[in-house]
Amino acid sequence: MIGLRLCVLFEGRDAAGTGGVIKRITQSLNPRVCRVVALGKPTEKECGQWYFQRIPGGYSSEGF
Repeated sequence: MIGLRLCVLFEGRDAAGTGGVIKRITQSLNPRVCRVVALGKPTEKECGQWYFQRIPGGYSSEGF
């Protein structure tokens, strides 16, 4: 099981409480292996896509 990767997505609007949930989950994780990314306002194209398709393209296939 070593080397497994996990991606967890939280979708929520402003003041939906997702920030508190994310902090609670990530506070005990090692910051070297845990990354939290906040997505900006969706573009016109992104509005028609699934939420997980908006994950930033800056991740390599090995890093994600």
